[in-house]
Amino acid sequence: MICTTPSPSSMIAAGVSHCRRATVRFNTVALPDLVAALESDDEWLARNASLAIARHGKSAGDFVEQLQCTVAHPNRYVQANALKALQRIDTPASRTALIDALQTSRWCPITTPKTPY
Repeated sequence: MICTTPSPSSMIAAGVSHCRRATVRFNTVALPDLVAALESDDEWLARNASLAIARHGKSAGDFVEQLQCTVAHPNRYVQANALKALQRIDTPASRTALIDALQTSRWCPITTPKTPY
């Protein structure tokens, strides 16, 4: 019996191919659930959901309204990820939402001496 070990490059290629398939499935299936998770009371869930949505870029374009509401989330990291998602969606509606949010955020009500970051 002859055992062969796949080369690192073939293993990487197989992994990339698998990741691409998983990402396509993820894009079409998970976005509505991720958007629903933005309203969770669990800050980590909302934070991770907003980060995942930001990573989707243009494929999250149907959720600009929900992201615009998320910009007012009490967690600043969720806010930042929502802004990043709006930037990466890059449609006229998302750019308008992004500019509106940035214009009203000059004075951050969350930042206090106790919570500077």
